Amino acid sequence: MSDILAILERLEIGQQNLAREQQNFAREQQNFAREQQNLAREQQNLTRGQQNLAQEQQSLRVDLMERMDRIQDSLSSIRDDIAVNMASVEHAALVNDNARSER
Repeated sequence: MSDILAILERLEIGQQNLAREQQNFAREQQNFAREQQNLAREQQNLTRGQQNLAQEQQSLRVDLMERMDRIQDSLSSIRDDIAVNMASVEHAALVNDNARSER
C-alpha cells in the first residue's frame, strides 16, 4: 500500500509541476503575442517611414530638376551674352580695320 501512496504522491507532484509549466507556457504565449503586436506596429511605422521617404525623394527630384533647369537657363543666357559680345567685338575690330585702311 505504501508503494501505491508513494506513486500517487509522485503523480501529484508531477501534476503540480505540469500545472506550473502550463501556466509558464501560457505567460510565455501572452508575451509572445504582445511582442508580435509590437513588431506589427513597428513594421507599420517602417512602412509609413518608407512611404514618406519615397515622397520626399520624389519632391527632392522635382526640386533638383527645377533648379537644374534654372541653372541651364542662366548658362544659356550667359552663352548668348558672350556670343553677342563677341559679335560686337568682331564688328568693332572690322570697323577699326576698315577705318585704318581708308586712311
